[in-house]
Amino acid sequence: MAALPGEPGTGLPAPASGSVPMRNYELFNTPEFKLWAERDTQLSWAEQYLFEKFGPLLQADSRVLDIGTGNGRFLLALAQQGLHDLHGIDLAEKLLRVARARARREGRAIGFCRMDACRLGFPDQTFDLVLALQQIFSLLDTEPDRKNALQETYRVLKPKGLLVCSFLHYPGREFNKLLSLLVAPIKMLKSEYNYLNRQYLPYLRIGHKVNFNYLIYRQPYLYWWTTAEILRILNEVGFEIVEIKTHKMILDHKDEFENGGMIHVICKKP
Repeated sequence: MAALPGEPGTGLPAPASGSVPMRNYELFNTPEFKLWAERDTQLSWAEQYLFEKFGPLLQADSRVLDIGTGNGRFLLALAQQGLHDLHGIDLAEKLLRVARARARREGRAIGFCRMDACRLGFPDQTFDLVLALQQIFSLLDTEPDRKNALQETYRVLKPKGLLVCSFLHYPGREFNKLLSLLVAPIKMLKSEYNYLNRQYLPYLRIGHKVNFNYLIYRQPYLYWWTTAEILRILNEVGFEIVEIKTHKMILDHKDEFENGGMIHVICKKP
C-alpha cells in the first residue's frame, strides 16, 4: 500500500514558518472539533437535493470518494442506502477517529484515511463519484493548491464520473464587501501579505464564540469564490458543468440564477 500524505517521506507540507500558527484543518482538531464531530447523518435541505440528483445514477458497487469527510456523515448516509465501496479522506485526524468509530458502531466497512486533497493517493480513474460538499476547496490557501485539488479530483474520476461540490460564495453573503474593507488594514498590520486578496476572509466565529482573537493573532483564512472563478477553474480542469445552484435557489425551488448562501455544483468528467 502506498504511503499516505502525513507519513514519513510523503511530503505533506508543514505549516509555513512565520505565516500562520495553525492550518485550516487543524482548527477542526481543536476549537471546531466538537461542532463537526457531533454532526449527524441527517442531510440539510440543499444536501438532500444534491443527493436526490446523483443518487439514481449510482449502483450498489459504485465507488465513492468523500474529500474533507469530517465525521463521515455523507458516507454513512450512502451506506444506509446500500452502497459499500466508500472512501473518505481528511487531514483532521481527530475527526477521522470519530468517523471510524461511527462506521464500526453501524457495522459499515468504510475506508477512512488521512490524505491531502492536493495529493490524492489513488490510481487514475478509480471513482464513479467524488463528493466535496463541506467547502473543502475554500480551505486551501493558494490558487495553485485549489486548482491542484480539482485536477486531482478529475484524475481519480472515471470517464462520465461526477464531482458534486460546494464553495463558499463571495457574492452569497451581503456583508462580505464591507467585511473585506474592514479586515484589509488588519491584514496589513499583521503583515499577512499572502491574504490581501479581498476574498480571503477570517472566521467570524470559532468554537461557537465570536472570534475576537483575529484582531490580535495570525489565523487561517477561508477563501470565498466568485461565480465566474468557479466556472473558469472547473472548465480549465476539464469538467462539464451539469448544474450550478446557490443555496437560495435550492431553497426557493428556482432555476434562474440568484445569489444567496453557498454555491453548489454538479459536474462531470467527459
